[in-house]
Amino acid sequence: MENVIFDPVFSRIVCKWEPILVHCPLFLEIGSDELPGLFSCLEARLHRYERGEMPLVEGKPLDRFGLVLSGEVEVAQEDAAGNRHIIGRILPGELFGETLACMGGIRSPVTVTAVVASVILDIDFGRLAGPCGNLCARHTSLIRNLLRILAEKNLLLTRKMDVLTRKTIRARVATYLLAEMSRAGYFEFTIPFDRNGLAEYLACDRSALSRELSRLRAEGLLDYGKNRFSILDAPALSYAASI
Repeated sequence: MENVIFDPVFSRIVCKWEPILVHCPLFLEIGSDELPGLFSCLEARLHRYERGEMPLVEGKPLDRFGLVLSGEVEVAQEDAAGNRHIIGRILPGELFGETLACMGGIRSPVTVTAVVASVILDIDFGRLAGPCGNLCARHTSLIRNLLRILAEKNLLLTRKMDVLTRKTIRARVATYLLAEMSRAGYFEFTIPFDRNGLAEYLACDRSALSRELSRLRAEGLLDYGKNRFSILDAPALSYAASI
């Protein structure tokens, strides 16, 4: 019989956050009844952060990574000139810090900030990557799932580089929105940024971004309301992304 540790605290966590946990890519093909034992094995810890608090600060050595259970956090980095650049937003069911944790105690080059009140489950990477003393049947599944997540995030970073290498704000906006449409699989979609956040992500001025969005709407290429977008003329927007 497997020597799986059953912890009533972890059982309560699974019970409360089961809808998020069962759809989290890290736990693909792992039943919710197996999660309490896995969390104990991985020395998981539950944390709550208010808006503006920082689960991870630039320069801090990192050997654990986080899973957002509720709320939303923002990953950002400052360059040598003090300019802040948003790398991305992390939503419930998504991970942050796993790439850095894989590198074994490297100091974090980014800061993670709670955009709203958030609950984070952080996991010891060493316990995940190393041999499992409790003989968890799903330990190999965790490693395989994490590798898949890392590969997908690498692809997302490649897509962001594609956006930022565009010479004009118009081309950056068009490239980003076309990628979001492709990811959503539909011409109507929601992006994870407000105008300030989108401007930082695209490395441009907010006013200039707003003007470009207004032009694209006036030309009939797209429509939008807050962070909800509709692509009306994909071929024309593709052309805008290429110039």
